[in-house]
Amino acid sequence: YILLSGRPPFTGVNEEAMLEKVRAGAWKFQGDCWEQVSEDAKALIRMMLKRSSEARATAAQALDTVWIKELAPRATDAKLDNTVIEGLQAFKTQNRLKKAALEIVARGMNEDSLKKLRESFQALDVNQDGK
Repeated sequence: YILLSGRPPFTGVNEEAMLEKVRAGAWKFQGDCWEQVSEDAKALIRMMLKRSSEARATAAQALDTVWIKELAPRATDAKLDNTVIEGLQAFKTQNRLKKAALEIVARGMNEDSLKKLRESFQALDVNQDGK
């Protein structure tokens, strides 16, 4: 969600409102940036943002989707929209409470999915700086 929009899926007028949305799994595709995102990519996001860890896609299931297997590999020359880049930069500087709220989502993942996600992140984190 963040990589395609530059914004986190859970927002609110204050920290408590945002945390409530995280707990409820309340999110939607909001903003003009989603008009350019394929339905296959949106389907993957829906699979990955399910509230229940049992219903949520595993890393293997996510990697087996049409968007990852067929469409994403051809997008290597795609340029990120400036609003997405700005959103990613803003997300990087968010306060700890917002990041902790997003961790709540990750904690709902089963161990196997979390392990695969951690391995994928570490493979992408070539500088080993967590950014």
